[in-house]
Amino acid sequence: MSAPTIARRRAAFAIGVVLLAVVGVVGFLRARRTAPTRAAEAQTLTFAFDWPRGNVYRYALSWKMGTRARVLGLGVGDGAKGGDLDGRIDLAGDLVLRSYGKQGDAFLLAARLEQLTRHDLSILGKAALATDESVRSTFEGRDAFLEIDAAGVVRSVSFAKDAPPLFRQLMQSIVQIAQPIVKANGVAGWSVVETTPVGVGNAEYEVLASDPPHVVRVRHPYTAIFALPRRTPGSDEEIHDTSTIRLDRAGHVVALDEREDVTVRTSDGSGKSDFASSMTFAMDLRGITAWDATDAPEIATLDVEHPGDLSSSEATRAQILDQRIAGMTREELERDLFAKALVGSVADKDWLLRASGLLKKHPELCMEMVALFEDRRMNDRGRAQILDLLAGTGTPKAQEAMRAALESHEAHASSAVFSAFVQRFSLVARPTTESVTFVAHAMQDAKDATTKSAATYALGAVAGNAMRAGDRGAGEKYGAVLLAALATSSTSEAKKTQIGALGNLGLDTAVPGIVDFARDPDAGVRGAVAWALRKTDTPEAHEALFALAGDSSSEVEARAFDALAKETLGATDFDALSKMVVAGETQPKADGSLLTLLSSHPEGGEPVAAMLRALLARNDADKPLQAQIRHVLAAMK
Repeated sequence: MSAPTIARRRAAFAIGVVLLAVVGVVGFLRARRTAPTRAAEAQTLTFAFDWPRGNVYRYALSWKMGTRARVLGLGVGDGAKGGDLDGRIDLAGDLVLRSYGKQGDAFLLAARLEQLTRHDLSILGKAALATDESVRSTFEGRDAFLEIDAAGVVRSVSFAKDAPPLFRQLMQSIVQIAQPIVKANGVAGWSVVETTPVGVGNAEYEVLASDPPHVVRVRHPYTAIFALPRRTPGSDEEIHDTSTIRLDRAGHVVALDEREDVTVRTSDGSGKSDFASSMTFAMDLRGITAWDATDAPEIATLDVEHPGDLSSSEATRAQILDQRIAGMTREELERDLFAKALVGSVADKDWLLRASGLLKKHPELCMEMVALFEDRRMNDRGRAQILDLLAGTGTPKAQEAMRAALESHEAHASSAVFSAFVQRFSLVARPTTESVTFVAHAMQDAKDATTKSAATYALGAVAGNAMRAGDRGAGEKYGAVLLAALATSSTSEAKKTQIGALGNLGLDTAVPGIVDFARDPDAGVRGAVAWALRKTDTPEAHEALFALAGDSSSEVEARAFDALAKETLGATDFDALSKMVVAGETQPKADGSLLTLLSSHPEGGEPVAAMLRALLARNDADKPLQAQIRHVLAAMK
């Protein structure tokens, strides 16, 4: 191996550890966080990002971040004692965004770093950007191409084939921190799931001023921290994070200032930490100029990365994957699968994480799972575990094995068995085209109602997952198939199946076809409509859900409230709903679902409080529910 290649791999490993952005395995965490400072008077905001073709946005950027993580079983270099990994980032310069304008339904921007005045990046006391030449070779003339929608959601970050791993990871991390997600439509606040260099978690936004637009972002407890893939959930995690963001109504960020501290204490009560991160990040718009926008690059010719899938060096990925597997062997995997078939469980609570890691490292084992699936000693419980394992692994090879298993005689022992098995495809986060097509054929070829229904529900989920992973065509193609089937459905059961599948899909353009059945005489169909709108945050979906919230069936009302709990609601929504509840136009039997909705919106102010008081008054005989209502009311004060 050449010296330049070794140097590149060492640099890639360094930044992979510093950013803690490795393979997407997670440890679920609870945490404490600081609350946002609320404005004296609620503000609302209507805003959408817009980057006109030919505009160049130049920002002054400053990013400082220090991390330390104790990684079980991992020791790297002379300075890594006991698995401790320490790193530091200190960058300052210009972040330059050049817009190619709208490409389809997303904007395409080219991002690069220029005029770096600070470029300190170190791991275990060793500099990764030690010389001017290393800085030049890493950054000079290099672009990251960003696909971003009008809400600010980064769909992908693409790079030239020869882009260094160090450049890729730095740019992806900067983009994650720098780009807020603004779901503003006359609302005072919203919550979204975001990925940062530390991990994945919810972020809460609040509008502080509407003109000029000014919002604050506070991160909730991380649900995943990349550096601690096997961390047991506990109460020893703390996060203190606040970002202030100024926007320009023209559709871009003016300034962003973020400060975040995250600590995960050890579980032994010693007060020490397994992970600590401290970060400050600031960017301020220097100016907007113009450029002669050339033809946009062909994204298909580039290396495309998706949020949460930060690339890392081969060495980093291999070491983290080995940590995840924790010594599991093929023989142990086979033994555990037969144990699952016999007694219904495996001893290791982290078994699925370890086993899927083993299949990722050794993809040839995926097809061996098919042989175990067909083994006469295996029962349906064990076969279901094999499919869950393959779905959790999620690689193209694992999906190929799932399809092979479902084509076996054992999978078709009965319609009930195949129906349960085919729905395992719903668990695959990024289905391949072959997998979506397989489920579609299963639906089309079904010989009985049970199989037809199961495959239909699965098709909606699989096509929806493919769409959210970037395959918009799959969502539109199979959305049309499901809508056509719905239009010709003659029974309530058939309607509920097709509507449920469309709900799993979550395609905005399917909303009108779903809403057409909101006045169906069957309450079950109307309830299916309400729940099917949970993933489509559109004005038409909102209008239909508010109508269903006053349905004659309490079960339909409850489904409408459950769906609204997953939508973005603003001041006008709370006002309209409050009038219905206070006037007694909703039914007490749906109050449990309504309370769940209201408890997640303390920012709703007096309209929410008025609804809670109305619920309290009409549920005087239900003491447990009254206690919950009082708790939510007290939390709002």
